[in-house]
Amino acid sequence: MFTNGRGLNVAFGMLLLLLSVSLGWAADSNEKEIRRLQHEEQRRLREAQKESPARALAPDERRDHREQLGEKARKRFDEADQNGDRSLSRGEAAQSTPRLHEHFDEVDSNRDGSISPDEIRAFRQRMRQRRIERGDSDPRF
Repeated sequence: MFTNGRGLNVAFGMLLLLLSVSLGWAADSNEKEIRRLQHEEQRRLREAQKESPARALAPDERRDHREQLGEKARKRFDEADQNGDRSLSRGEAAQSTPRLHEHFDEVDSNRDGSISPDEIRAFRQRMRQRRIERGDSDPRF
């Protein structure tokens, strides 16, 4: 097909040109894909921020947020614990924490007629696990 060296050089040059164009296209495609993924991640973070501000926080900020929530929960528990015995009776729960009173029997795992902070944490963990098993989108809450 090619009778002289020049024709072979032209064919080889064209092959190199096609290869470089192809590689350039692949690089452009990769850059576009990276930009698309970055935009997608930014969109996901904006949506998460709208749904729940805590979800879009950085790990350190999330830890601080959890600590703040824990402190608020301890404060609410202490306010509800009118006699200071570090447990809530059914009456104390009814007066101060209607939702806890509503689930009193489920939370009171040892059936002693009072709820301790450990029983509340265990109940929340069980609820979180149920949500995970059901496939809820955010099992943390």
